[in-house]
Amino acid sequence: MPITVTCDECFTSVRVKEQALGKKFRCKECGAVVVVRPDEDFENPATPPPRQKPKPLTRKSGGTATATKSRTGSKSTSSGRRRSRSTRGQSWLEASAATYDERLNDDSLLKLVGVLLVGLAMTIALPFALTYAVNQIRSATGSESWPQAQATIVNSSVSTTRPRRGGVRYHPSVNYTFQVNQQTYSGKLISFGGVSFSDEAEAQQVANHFSRGSTHQIHYDPADPANCVIIPGASLSSWLVVLLPLLCAIGPFIAYGYGLAAWHRMRTA
Repeated sequence: MPITVTCDECFTSVRVKEQALGKKFRCKECGAVVVVRPDEDFENPATPPPRQKPKPLTRKSGGTATATKSRTGSKSTSSGRRRSRSTRGQSWLEASAATYDERLNDDSLLKLVGVLLVGLAMTIALPFALTYAVNQIRSATGSESWPQAQATIVNSSVSTTRPRRGGVRYHPSVNYTFQVNQQTYSGKLISFGGVSFSDEAEAQQVANHFSRGSTHQIHYDPADPANCVIIPGASLSSWLVVLLPLLCAIGPFIAYGYGLAAWHRMRTA
């Protein structure tokens, strides 16, 4: 025989089987625990009062569930954001590494092109440097037998240079004019190889010797009078000019060797 049971919380009536006497169940409306008591009035159950709205327990339960879901969703969102940030960070690092590799390859290629251009320029300059060195050595060694002429000093001064190895070098410089076959020529060479001093006083003494307006004997090349010098002969410094074609001869081999090695590294990288 079915039994009518009333919830003490929300007064909702529920019909259960007689075998449920003494057992408990949860009310479907409010969630309260209802006990099937044996002293229920089975024949004429009391008419329950008007039905009321469930107590805030349902809303709290729902709110808790909603909050739980919200926290769960927030955790999932945060975890997704962290994964997204990690992925973006990894992508940025990979892109940066790729960009660095491209720049490195570009720099290596630029260096390779630059070295090859230097080698090409030195190869082109080799015959000119060789011709210049030969003419300078020939002029220095043959200047002692050149004819002479009277030259007038136009001006004289002392200039300075600062070599990379340090220190200061002082160079006396002069400008003079002379005539050959009633034609005026000008020159400025004191000696082949140049004149320089580490002491400014010595350089100034030479400049004072060739003071403005003074006259001195100069030697000139009969084939080209513009090629002239005050002090003839070849000095030790005049032979240094041979280093120029030597550098132009060795430089391209070094440049081309470096270029081939760099090209090989780029191909095998």
